[in-house]
Amino acid sequence: MNFSEIVRQEQQKQEEKTEERICEKHGEYTVRWARSFGEKEFDWYGHCEECEYEDRIKRHEEVCAEDRQKEIIHNMEKMGIPLRYSDKDFDNYEAKTEKQKSALFVIRAFVENFETMEKKGCGLVLIGKPGTGKTHLAIAAGKYVI
Repeated sequence: MNFSEIVRQEQQKQEEKTEERICEKHGEYTVRWARSFGEKEFDWYGHCEECEYEDRIKRHEEVCAEDRQKEIIHNMEKMGIPLRYSDKDFDNYEAKTEKQKSALFVIRAFVENFETMEKKGCGLVLIGKPGTGKTHLAIAAGKYVI
């Protein structure tokens, strides 16, 4: 008997058992318990596959969001935009007046259709008194487009 035959026989001796469990979120799933040859204890493996999948998706989305934030900061640095503006976006712009609300609507519509607007040669000019939110909206628009 050669070594590979011995290993094959021992692997066949490996014990395995299964156990049904209930995930609070997804219902029933199977856990597998196994004991390799020579081992006294069973090791279990297997969690709710749907929970594991959701966790992987969540981790992936978090990594993508971190990467996106790094990319935005990198692009802002390349464009010479101070990092103090890195938190500016459409969601945290406070449109207090009707003119500010209108500007937010127009700029948001512009960037949401940026490819079309760019092909048509359209652009935007922001004009207003100091402190009205021009820089905030310009940064938000730039971040949306890049």
